[in-house]
Amino acid sequence: MLNMLGLVVLLSVMGLVQSISVKTPQKSLNVTVGGSGLLQCSFTTSSPTNKLSIEWTFVSKSAGTAHAVYYYQAEAEVISKPYLSRLTPPAYPNTTMNASITISNMQVADSGVYSCDVHNLPDIEGNSEASVAVTVLGIQTGVMYIRNLSQFEFGEYQCNASNALGFATCKLELVHEVGEGAIIGAVIGALLGCVLIALLVWFVTHNMKKNKYRAAKTTEANEMKASRAEPTRGSPHQTSVTSRGVTMETPTPREENVEA
Repeated sequence: MLNMLGLVVLLSVMGLVQSISVKTPQKSLNVTVGGSGLLQCSFTTSSPTNKLSIEWTFVSKSAGTAHAVYYYQAEAEVISKPYLSRLTPPAYPNTTMNASITISNMQVADSGVYSCDVHNLPDIEGNSEASVAVTVLGIQTGVMYIRNLSQFEFGEYQCNASNALGFATCKLELVHEVGEGAIIGAVIGALLGCVLIALLVWFVTHNMKKNKYRAAKTTEANEMKASRAEPTRGSPHQTSVTSRGVTMETPTPREENVEA
């Protein structure tokens, strides 16, 4: 610090001190857990950038301790261990004048203040630092349990949620749903019912046909018996039917005893 202060005094005396300006378009940033945060930082300088240096530091919101995140100087860069697989460094900051970084897979512990500090000798005066306050929102769920459901609980439910990122809503339709086992049982029951009905129809139809057959056989038997019945006693004549007609037979005279 003393060496830097002495250098500033020396350059000021020599009249070589110029200004540098560092700025960020955002003072705060909200990110959801697991999301990526773009920490924007740009600068302007009037001197060649061969001595450009960029340093990002972080102060935790919970612990309040500061530690290094990223450092760049003379086209060489260093990324702190906690950010090795998560930090995307700026591309060619010495020509683009852009010192922005991106941190992915952010967690609640990443909430805090990130500071971008840029120096480019001999431009040491002016505003050389810009900060961004980052808030990582923890994902929370709201669950409502309804026990002992009745018909009064069925219907449409609406869930509303809001945070620093905005507002969202969702709707849910709660309906009475028959279980798979009940559906299978109903199908089996219906099939069995159809089989029983078919058997009942067959049984009734079969009995009706059987009764008609018996009645017809009984009638036929009675007719045959009637046709075979003998003629009435005392009839003086016998009648026979042939295919040629009716033949009349005369009674045979009985022998009578004649008394002498």
